[in-house]
Amino acid sequence: MKRNALLMLLLALTLSGDTLFSTSLIWIVAGIGGSKIALGFFLCITTLIPYAAQKFSGKVNRALRTRPVQVFSLVRTVGIGFSFLGAVLANSITIWLVYLLGIVFMVTSYLSNQILESIMSMNVIEQKISANTASRLLQTAVQAGAFIGSSAAGFLLDLGGLRIICLASALTFGIGALALRWLDPKDGKTPYSKKSEEKNGEQRPLQASHSLLWSGLVALIVLTMQVAAFNFLIPTIARGERAWTARDFGLIDALAGIGAFAAVGIGKKSRIEGFWKVSFLAVGCLDVLVSQISSAPFVAGFAFLLGFFFNLLRIRQREMLYNSMRTSTEAVEWAGRITLGTMGMKALFPLLLGFVVSVIPSSMVFAAVGVFLAVILGLLQIPQFLMYQDRQG
Repeated sequence: MKRNALLMLLLALTLSGDTLFSTSLIWIVAGIGGSKIALGFFLCITTLIPYAAQKFSGKVNRALRTRPVQVFSLVRTVGIGFSFLGAVLANSITIWLVYLLGIVFMVTSYLSNQILESIMSMNVIEQKISANTASRLLQTAVQAGAFIGSSAAGFLLDLGGLRIICLASALTFGIGALALRWLDPKDGKTPYSKKSEEKNGEQRPLQASHSLLWSGLVALIVLTMQVAAFNFLIPTIARGERAWTARDFGLIDALAGIGAFAAVGIGKKSRIEGFWKVSFLAVGCLDVLVSQISSAPFVAGFAFLLGFFFNLLRIRQREMLYNSMRTSTEAVEWAGRITLGTMGMKALFPLLLGFVVSVIPSSMVFAAVGVFLAVILGLLQIPQFLMYQDRQG
């Protein structure tokens, strides 16, 4: 328990650098007259680089499968080097420097997230931890890291611009480079054996596993659309349609985050946890309420519920994915697909929303996202529930 808590804290601190840098990058590009749309497309295409490297390089794939912690440390170390380069060149900042740092950041973030997904799923395969624990641990670390990074971005930009951002990012990368090696010093010395892989493969029917994996991947991508829509549309609704104050917006955003954290604390045996079955419907309805109600205090309350039900559903989807992976090879392969799908959607969807809100009010667009999410997740969840319940017993 103590080890899991420490791991969660260290992961949150190192992942905060990813959010810190991505948030700051958009602000800096806008400040020097660059195109945020071009940057978004560029970073989205960049996610294909590490994915392609794994598909066409056996050595890269083997390293991710047998020595994930060492690769994670190496990736974060590369991030440290380029963060210092960015700090040194901060006074002569150009759009090309920002793009270079953006490439390194995206590849670093992509591989880091994939490796963490792989490590969690491998631990589930080896039965070191349950799928539910793995899902909650990683989800909490990601959520806390995003909160810390986004909260610090504005303050650090005011304090020293790109140089301070790069130095702070280097610090968070350093935590990641050392933390996992310290927590798992035997990484790579006891790789998965064929016997272990065959044993775990026999426990899970191939067809049912692949069906759950594909439906879970689509569900996580759709849930990423919800996150992107909330982060992009709620500020525009607050400023453009509702005339809420910055304090109102901060309260709404904070309560959504607190609701998400509250979902992590709900144990699997709790009756409340069973609400994940109707979370898709709750999230859709709450999207409509948040987008159509004018009273900021009421919206803040609904935002708390939105964060809670959203994270309850996301935790369960990730748990099903971990339970459906049969071998370490499959874990690495699907971790890559999950990371590609979610990070690509996180980069692209706000760009699409930017075009849509130029002709349709943001509140209507957010409501439409909620309805779309409820329909798609509802259609996915019916066969998911039947297959998963059948395999659980």
